[in-house]
Amino acid sequence: MASISDYLQPLMEFMASLPDRDDAKVVLVGHSYGGLGISLAMERFPEKISVGVFITAYMPNCQHPLATLIQEVSNTNSSL
Repeated sequence: MASISDYLQPLMEFMASLPDRDDAKVVLVGHSYGGLGISLAMERFPEKISVGVFITAYMPNCQHPLATLIQEVSNTNSSL
């Protein structure tokens, strides 16, 4: 994987391809690093998502934004 954008691209393309219909919304489930992807999808496509489920996943918030979580992951991985 070259970047976080490369990692998230398939999900963002899939979400963009879905029609805007009130009766057809998706349920996104993310595990671990996948929480970043579903967080971004929920922010960009709220009208297409019924619910997001975070299963031991990263969940960005105002105190721990995406950039902070990515930096923490990078620091953890570099120390292994």
